[in-house]
Amino acid sequence: MHVRCLNFSYPTFYYENSTDFIMSTNSAIHKGVIQVPTEASGSEISNFSGRIFYSEQMRLWDSQRGMKASFNSTFVFNIHPLTTPGGEGLAFILTANTSLPNNSAGQWLGIVNSTSIGVSNIVAVEFDTRKSYPEDIDDNHVGVDVKSIYSIQQQPLGPHGVNLSSGIDVVATIYFDAKDGKISIFVSRSDLKLRTPVLKVDLDLSKLLPEDVYVGFSASTGAYTQVNTIGSWYFSSWEYIEKNPINLIWLWILIPIIVVGGACGLVGLCRWRKKHRNEQGVEEDLNIELEIKSSSNAPHKFHLKELLHATRNFHSSNKLGKGGFGMVYKGTLHGKDVAVKRISKNSRHGKQDFIAEITTIGNLNHKNLVKLIGWCHEKGEILLVYELMQNGSLDRFIFSTSGGDSTLSWEQRLSVICGVSRASEYMQPDALNSVSYG
Repeated sequence: MHVRCLNFSYPTFYYENSTDFIMSTNSAIHKGVIQVPTEASGSEISNFSGRIFYSEQMRLWDSQRGMKASFNSTFVFNIHPLTTPGGEGLAFILTANTSLPNNSAGQWLGIVNSTSIGVSNIVAVEFDTRKSYPEDIDDNHVGVDVKSIYSIQQQPLGPHGVNLSSGIDVVATIYFDAKDGKISIFVSRSDLKLRTPVLKVDLDLSKLLPEDVYVGFSASTGAYTQVNTIGSWYFSSWEYIEKNPINLIWLWILIPIIVVGGACGLVGLCRWRKKHRNEQGVEEDLNIELEIKSSSNAPHKFHLKELLHATRNFHSSNKLGKGGFGMVYKGTLHGKDVAVKRISKNSRHGKQDFIAEITTIGNLNHKNLVKLIGWCHEKGEILLVYELMQNGSLDRFIFSTSGGDSTLSWEQRLSVICGVSRASEYMQPDALNSVSYG
């Protein structure tokens, strides 16, 4: 099977999504979340362990192509203790073997057991709620584990305002940069934004794991128990191509030909500049994703190809109108009509305006306001996806010269004014359930 980059997004989990995952015993999708281990009504979950993986593998590296993959895994999780204290912890894991090790409950976190420690090719980022070993820094820390449950580096989360056992939602982002060989871990409460990593570790995954791996979660309980849930999960990977030493030898052989064929050199320069711009674009896209995903109610992120397909490559026949910042197109996503706002590249609508619009409007919920469904920032395109108002723009009915079939009566106009007023009041800083702008 040919494995490439891996991308998926689950704002919530449905029972129908079960076929997208490889789940061990004691793991399941239940009540809109992933539970590891599963808490069945009235059952005892002490000394349980479990694993769950996305069903497709990721190509982590490829020696023939000189490729290594970077990735971003962002998820919201919740740990609810059933005993005092709770135990034991949850981990994000990468491995080629999806089987749950026998006797991996308790301090093993479903990662390894007493016989596979130091042997299994597995890398984990643990969120530990129990000080099981003298090496553990405390009972509320994040750590990076390689073939083991003894972290090569760890960081207490208390100084960062996070208590894993508090029973509130926590947002984690695990960002691996293949080019620099670093893994950065961001952890915060869901109501706070991720600004700086709590832990940064030098790690070359190509020397620790096979080419193709699964990504997922493991967790366990011991004599003390807790319910571990994953509420949402976004994952994206992309390739970084290293310079191939063999190709450098051929480059020296071909130097005379390249000098003579100056045009070929010019083409190569253009390609390099394009690749450099693409790398900068990928980094900018990632920074925007991290900032938007840190919002507790971040809307869905769409891929550019989805919106191109939905709007038929922004075909002129799908054009709904033109606003201050760009064009609006009609599209169809999963059988539902939507409006796609395409921000003009010449617009004053900058990166921070884009982020502010998403994180602000994404939190609004009012019958007189159009709902923001999702967003996309990819390859220089800035796109916002809204629910489609089937009756079109209001000005068609207010001004007869706008092509409307009929104008509104004064009673209807009064109703519109009241609706706009209620929406405006909802967005005022002094109003109840207000929205803050900054």
